[in-house]
Amino acid sequence: MEFPVLYCIIGAVVVLGLLFLWSAIKIVAEYQRLVVFRLGRCVGAKGPGIVILIPFVDRAIRVDL
Repeated sequence: MEFPVLYCIIGAVVVLGLLFLWSAIKIVAEYQRLVVFRLGRCVGAKGPGIVILIPFVDRAIRVDL
């Protein structure tokens, strides 16, 4: 009886981890940049390419050049 509950908990943790990772990765085109705000303060422009952000802490605004 304990094993199905344990598998459900492990499955939920894996799904939440994948959602966390999915929200952290942004892909920026060559002609764009991301202006990153960390807790409301600007930390700079990032990109082009793959940019990794801290979910729920960083906010990114996409800017065309």
